[in-house]
Amino acid sequence: MFEKKNIFVDLDETLIHTDTSGTLKGDPELQKIAIMGNVFQVKLRPGALALLKALRKKGDVFILTRNTATYALAMSNKFKFEFTEDTIFDIEYVNGWKSKKLNIPNGNNYLIDDLKGLENYEKIALLKQLGDVKYIKVNPYMGNALDAMTKEDIKDILKEI
Repeated sequence: MFEKKNIFVDLDETLIHTDTSGTLKGDPELQKIAIMGNVFQVKLRPGALALLKALRKKGDVFILTRNTATYALAMSNKFKFEFTEDTIFDIEYVNGWKSKKLNIPNGNNYLIDDLKGLENYEKIALLKQLGDVKYIKVNPYMGNALDAMTKEDIKDILKEI
């Protein structure tokens, strides 16, 4: 069994919520983020930074998103997630899971995401090139404070890693 831990975290509805429907209009915690001529209204999930800090004590942490690397890096910079270009795997990796190679040493692999496992077949298939993958589902974050990542939630996630 590997000792190295590769921890992949989804971005949208896991760490942040991008309000595309306008349902959070007027929410003082919404932040405007401009990316390549587009303006996104985004809200940080309460507890997301604490989760990332705790995960980094367990292993190497990466973003695995169905969005673009430019978008993910902008969100990382805005919310101080501390991801760099080489720790972000974007939609090109997810869509190209049959041919894209991850330049990461094999290890114990974890995927933390808000979607059901079956809805993330491509992400899981991509990560399987590194070895077995443990899927950790979290409740989706849609901008509601009730969906914060609590200390108990973080503790439960850490128990699985």
